[in-house]
Amino acid sequence: MSVSLWLIIRKRSGDRPEMQAKLLFAAQLITNLGWSLLFFGLHQFALSLIEIFVLLGLIVATILEFKKINTTAAWLLLPYLCWTCFATVLTAAIWYLNG
Repeated sequence: MSVSLWLIIRKRSGDRPEMQAKLLFAAQLITNLGWSLLFFGLHQFALSLIEIFVLLGLIVATILEFKKINTTAAWLLLPYLCWTCFATVLTAAIWYLNG
């Protein structure tokens, strides 16, 4: 994730797609933190499931924006997307089993 962001930051032209990409990256990072707090800290499994679906959407949007600027940066986020998909399945299973 950090290398991917670095590839976007180092361009520094100030274009709108770059700013959009950086804002999406920040949004998904904050949403990721929110999921962690909901899931691990508060044990709010239903809310964390909703949160992780929002996170998935933000990750996909970030990848699409990064692709407009640097294809490598976009590809570097795919393992994160895959991991988040797996975490979504686990979150859903834990919510179901504890519901």
